[in-house]
Amino acid sequence: MHRILVQGLILLAAFFGLFFGLKQLNWVGWFGAQTWSDTLEKELGEIFWKAYSLEQEEITQPEANAMFSQWVQDLCEANGLKHDDFKLHLLRQDEVNAFALPDGHLVIYSGLVQKAESAEAFLGVVCHEMAHIQLAHVKQKLIKEVGLSVLLSMVTGNGQPQAVQAAVEILSSTAFDRELEREADQQAVEYLLAAGLNPLPFADFMEGLAEENAGLEEYFSWISTHPSSKERAKEIRMKAAGREKEVRMRLPKEDWERFQNLLE
Repeated sequence: MHRILVQGLILLAAFFGLFFGLKQLNWVGWFGAQTWSDTLEKELGEIFWKAYSLEQEEITQPEANAMFSQWVQDLCEANGLKHDDFKLHLLRQDEVNAFALPDGHLVIYSGLVQKAESAEAFLGVVCHEMAHIQLAHVKQKLIKEVGLSVLLSMVTGNGQPQAVQAAVEILSSTAFDRELEREADQQAVEYLLAAGLNPLPFADFMEGLAEENAGLEEYFSWISTHPSSKERAKEIRMKAAGREKEVRMRLPKEDWERFQNLLE
């Protein structure tokens, strides 16, 4: 009888151990990783960008786009990234906003450009969004917030336009999880320093917008969807601390002002 009782307790302990162990696994992330293909991401990127761009004015000014593309090219070369992985879009919008869509679509509003005081501050935001793309944060957020079955229905033609719009809204106007935002911030610092650029203007920009943001969430979209910006600015400074020797260059102020003027 005692032996049976002991065996029963062992089985019970094993059951609960297995149950709680399995519960800790990231099933959504694992399952999504197994079924999310490059083809799916490409098709979602096309669908999302087409839906979003219908009501937007994309800036086609050749010099402005060339300058933006060159800055991203320099960042990519310094960090071993492929420029073709990023599809750059400058939109004429007064809001201070930037976000990423599937398949490397990186969207920047002209309002963000006008608000940034330097190219380094602006490129800090760009690097943050590049990090979301490179670290597969866009995929993780969509699988978590929308669901893989709904995303698959979009590319098979069974998804409702309202679902597509809702998914784009999630990416353009809601924050990533705190840990994903922190990862993107930290990676942005690495991207900037690898290119010889100072990340501190990025931290200053975030903190400045946070202070101005009170009561103006609708205008400062980017900062309002990135909570605890003062705390995150502090972490960016900590990440950059002691690495001053890695800052090798400063982008000419006249180039930045030229870029801003082209987007007015």
